[in-house]
Amino acid sequence: MRWKISVNEQGRLSFIHVYHAVFLFCSCEHDEEDILSNANHLFVKDNFWLTVFQSLWDDVAYHININLGAEVDSVTRKRMVEIKNAPIIKSFKAYHSLPDSIRMIIDHADTVDKRLVDEIAEVSFRIDSLEIRKIKFLDKVGMESKREALSGPL
Repeated sequence: MRWKISVNEQGRLSFIHVYHAVFLFCSCEHDEEDILSNANHLFVKDNFWLTVFQSLWDDVAYHININLGAEVDSVTRKRMVEIKNAPIIKSFKAYHSLPDSIRMIIDHADTVDKRLVDEIAEVSFRIDSLEIRKIKFLDKVGMESKREALSGPL
């Protein structure tokens, strides 16, 4: 059985189809801008925290290097300077030969490092969530492109 559609009904269906396509396009455009804005924000935030992390441990490494005594062998010195983890640094015997002020810097770095780990984890979680939104958005755009291709010219 074929459906009979009057000219008036065809016009109404075309209008509904065009309205839906325009609405979806505007919605997709808004989604796209939102996703891009969030991605940019998260990228900047992620780079900021990674820079803070690197700067923190570069500062610790500098202080350890200039304050370790000459009696500390080069291998131990190199390892202590390269490690970016306060509990591991504290496990070296040479740590106890450092001045109290440097040990306080290492303790402070440990506290800040823990907060940075939380911040970086939060940003990573938000990036993962944004990735899911991006995939859903691309699926939505792809489905609409297929629908438009199947429906043909209006």
